[in-house]
Amino acid sequence: MIKKDFASNYQALAEHLLKDQGYHRLEDTIHPGCYRMAVFGSGITPSMLALNKHGTFDLTFSCKPQRYLVEGESSISLTASGYITNPTQFDAKPVIRVYGAGDLNVGGRTVHIGSHSYSYIDLDCELEEAYCGNTNCNSLVILRTNNAFPVLTPKSNYIGLGAGITKVEVTPRWWTI
Repeated sequence: MIKKDFASNYQALAEHLLKDQGYHRLEDTIHPGCYRMAVFGSGITPSMLALNKHGTFDLTFSCKPQRYLVEGESSISLTASGYITNPTQFDAKPVIRVYGAGDLNVGGRTVHIGSHSYSYIDLDCELEEAYCGNTNCNSLVILRTNNAFPVLTPKSNYIGLGAGITKVEVTPRWWTI
């Protein structure tokens, strides 16, 4: 049931915005297909109109500069070596789900996944962590190129599945400004 009472609706919105001060996804209709990570910036003080039955107020958010592309949240699956094209002008730090063990080449950076009993290992290239669910798997990973996690550079990126790697699922996290 939709409440027609401004005060109740306003109170619910204020509580929602103020209950968690961390960054959250913010989408708007001006930039369809994109979102930003934003934190609510300040309190809300409405200007009441028409016998306090409705009002107006401004919302201020502090946003990270990146505009993430919604299409960058979709996983790209490869069961053989191939290419992934970054459609932006910025390096993306993907999450790469690796099935199997062995060497994985992503855009010229090689990562070795050691032998393990997990069904997969996730490489979070932004957090620079390896895990399977809630289990830390950093000890299974050797970063063979400059001790650096892979990035997806603008344009085409070669993904090489070495012996023992049966499949990768890359969630690219494309972004722009």
